[in-house]
Amino acid sequence: FLLKSAKNAQFINKVVPGACIPQSILIRAFTKLIATFSGATKPPPLRKIEFLIENLRTQKLPFNRTLGGCRFIWKNSNKPFLIVRESGRIKDIIKISPGEKVHWDGRFIVGL
Repeated sequence: FLLKSAKNAQFINKVVPGACIPQSILIRAFTKLIATFSGATKPPPLRKIEFLIENLRTQKLPFNRTLGGCRFIWKNSNKPFLIVRESGRIKDIIKISPGEKVHWDGRFIVGL
């Protein structure tokens, strides 16, 4: 999952500043990314997603915004931006021992 997400971030990182992908596709991509990372069942309002995309295109670095239970962090234009769940939205903190794997958040298998 993390590798797939990292590839998505690299892809969008290259795409958003250049604006070479239609806005409608970026909106759908960001809606899916927000749902995946936040675990929310309802997406944020369309105007807020559009505003986030426009901010990614125009803001100076470092970039740090929240939307839909996610934090978007972008420190260096040569690196992909990071999407994480807002810390206040993490409901269950789990302890994992080395070699152990646990099912977390009803969606992920996490292990050390």
